[in-house]
Amino acid sequence: GQVAFGWKGRGSGIDKKSLASLMVPLELESVFQTVYKTGAYYMGALPKGAVNQRILVGLGGIVPARALVMPIFVYGKIALILYADSGAEPPEKEPDLASLQELIGEAQLAFQRIIKAEKDEK
Repeated sequence: GQVAFGWKGRGSGIDKKSLASLMVPLELESVFQTVYKTGAYYMGALPKGAVNQRILVGLGGIVPARALVMPIFVYGKIALILYADSGAEPPEKEPDLASLQELIGEAQLAFQRIIKAEKDEK
């Protein structure tokens, strides 16, 4: 649909109930909307805005120095959006984007195998 839901997370300040209740309409301006519309990752400080603020509250309320938001495609469509941030402190080094993209590729294949296995069972 047109809504991103909080699913799983860990880190400083993350409350599982707040995260599970997080719903981000993708028609409203947010970092998730940007990633969803472009199909590209976003890295940087989260832009100001009501929806991005709501995302931060759902993630524990810490304003990160930098966030990385990456789409995960399953059968050519964005099925998940991975969010990671550096917490309140500036990161000591740049993230290894090549390794992260490789990991995302493996996650995409794993989700496709799971979906195929479930369809085969029916």
